Amino acid sequence: MTILLRSNELEVAVALRGAEWHAVYSPLTGLNYLWSGDVRFWSRRAPVLFPIVGTLKGNCYWYRQKLFHMGRHGFARDQDFVLAEQKDHTATLVLRKNDSINQIYPFDFLLSIQYVVNGLELTTTYVVENTGDDLMYFSLGAHPAFRVPLTEDSRYEDWYLEFEQAETLNRWCLNTEGLLDAEKPFLHHQQRIALHRELFNDDALVLQPKSRRIALRSDRSPHGIEVDYANFPFLGIWAVPQADFVCIEPWLGHADSVHSTQQLEEKPHMIALPSASQFSISWTVRFF
Repeated sequence: MTILLRSNELEVAVALRGAEWHAVYSPLTGLNYLWSGDVRFWSRRAPVLFPIVGTLKGNCYWYRQKLFHMGRHGFARDQDFVLAEQKDHTATLVLRKNDSINQIYPFDFLLSIQYVVNGLELTTTYVVENTGDDLMYFSLGAHPAFRVPLTEDSRYEDWYLEFEQAETLNRWCLNTEGLLDAEKPFLHHQQRIALHRELFNDDALVLQPKSRRIALRSDRSPHGIEVDYANFPFLGIWAVPQADFVCIEPWLGHADSVHSTQQLEEKPHMIALPSASQFSISWTVRFF
């Protein structure tokens, strides 16, 4: 089941399964901005990453001397959310702990996701509530896949990503087991990342930029996308080689290091949320 949110300028379809965007269309520009979910390459479109971002070492972790198994990016993307509230331009979807989640995640929680369409902007707000008695450990991230090229008269290589300021960045390196110690120089006082098919041959770009905004643009088109990731410290950028999309992913955390102890309490960049407390964070996409 999907629900539809709209303004005069933007229409957004959201599935209850995973609380995932399924389509983003602007009647003003006449463009579809979201990846189609072509199963030949990648069937997802904009999964929610919770309660981890990336992959756990060995796809498992230890908590209070008990071993738990959890796949990449956590379980939220494969769960059925409940529609708590909907109006023309906004909707709130919620996920509570259930029996299947309890087998892989021992914390009581309520995850609420609010989507708000305002003109050509779509804002996502995550609210995590610790409904249990213990300190709750979690992370969060977004994984939207945007169509590239956006216009029929352009090629993938005509598009680029542009930070709001010049960046000097290293790229954190990944392998099948997690993050490596080695980092590779990636940008040197540059704002742009040129898109090309070989850019993601070594998996995602894992970055920690100073910029708080990044845009998808082309010199061949006035249209594009700008992502404001506000208080998210990490940014993942990824695509399947030969597929017509790029993911721009605001992250609170990242994959385990290959040297991880696999102890949940020791995992870097996890939020430790006290009982009866809430955590909230938002990010916004502007389509043009």
